[in-house]
Amino acid sequence: MRGFSGASPHHPFMLIVGLLTLLRTSAGEDTESQEIDEIVVYGAPALLGLHNKVHVAEDEFFNIFNKLNSEDELDVVCKQVKKTGSRISERVCQARILDTIAAEYRRNAYQELPTRAVQAQLDEARERILRKQEALVKANPKLYEALLNYYDTKASYETAREERCRGSAMFCDKAPDE
Repeated sequence: MRGFSGASPHHPFMLIVGLLTLLRTSAGEDTESQEIDEIVVYGAPALLGLHNKVHVAEDEFFNIFNKLNSEDELDVVCKQVKKTGSRISERVCQARILDTIAAEYRRNAYQELPTRAVQAQLDEARERILRKQEALVKANPKLYEALLNYYDTKASYETAREERCRGSAMFCDKAPDE
């Protein structure tokens, strides 16, 4: 637990129970005769928990989209990817067709395919994906609700992150997956 040198990360509430016991003992109360019924701790949810909720909402949207979508190459897959030279992974969600185009480019790199041609293919594929997503969102209320849930969850995370990271440069310059 950050900030408390004696607290075990496995039992963060032991510190609170210990403090309550210490206060009761110092106040002259008999700790043997009194039991603590319940300890309730209120606080803002951890940023990591909020960030994970964004991933869950995003997964929900793409799972529904993929089920409704009849074109397998437009299915979206999310995965953790490590950039070359880095041990830090980031979450990337993209349609299979984009992976296919990138793999084709890497396979044929020795032929020196013009970068503009590949970029044009990627742009066309992205436009096709967006058109498909838009059409399915308009036609399916469940997908629409999942999209709204994703945007609301992401906005809540970004707001909480901005509030907590205000004035702090450490680990707050960039949110994960940005």
